[in-house]
Amino acid sequence: MNHHPVEPNNSCLTPEAAAASNQPAGRPARMGAILVDLLILFASFSLVFFPLFAALEPMIDTGSFSVFLIPILSLILGNVVFIALNFRLLRTHGQTVGKYAFKIRIVRSDGTPADLWRILLGGAIWCWHSRTYDTIVVKA
Repeated sequence: MNHHPVEPNNSCLTPEAAAASNQPAGRPARMGAILVDLLILFASFSLVFFPLFAALEPMIDTGSFSVFLIPILSLILGNVVFIALNFRLLRTHGQTVGKYAFKIRIVRSDGTPADLWRILLGGAIWCWHSRTYDTIVVKA
């Protein structure tokens, strides 16, 4: 009988196995995740901006509200919406919506799940992970 070793198919790894093996996420997946997250951030900003502008337009016309405050309020509220969308995924899976879409996640360098504070301080949204926060981005 001829026994040849079979190479494992890395694309079929479970999230736990991928994290345990610390198989790094590639640059295209990381950049794709960032783009998806930026699109969601822009959408959340837009979803807040237009209704806010419509609601405050009468106050702008009378001069009792500055038109320059609307983009600032929209950015703040849009970020709140974006964080709310990503909070559960970050807390439970170490992923943003973009990372989930590209099947990557944030773990500690030893492959164990990263605490939420490490993920947030390490820059989960923008992929600024380092030895300082002991986090890496791996294939999920």
